[in-house]
Amino acid sequence: MSRHHVRDALAGHLSAYAEVATLASREWSRQLARRVVAQVIAAFFALLTLLVVLFIAILASWPTPYRWWVAGAILVLCVGGIVAGLIVAQRTRSHRVEPPWSILAEEVAADLRGHRDAEDD
Repeated sequence: MSRHHVRDALAGHLSAYAEVATLASREWSRQLARRVVAQVIAAFFALLTLLVVLFIAILASWPTPYRWWVAGAILVLCVGGIVAGLIVAQRTRSHRVEPPWSILAEEVAADLRGHRDAEDD
């Protein structure tokens, strides 16, 4: 095999790796952006719902002798919300989106395995 063929083959492989890296990076960015947008929207509506419920509970119980029970229940709900938020955040962290370089590393490893198999024949 001449140097010209080796150089062309190497250029072709590098071009393919660059394309794989570009596509993987774009997909990773899209997945990350979708996840962030979904979490921001969910947090906004959860906060809005919580504020409305708390406001209604305070208004409904204020002229009654149960207002301190309502205040205590609101405090318990807030602490429960913090605990639930921490649990959800921990679970979200454990479900990571694979970074693009791991996809590229898998492709390079597959090519090297194929190259070794071809040399063994």
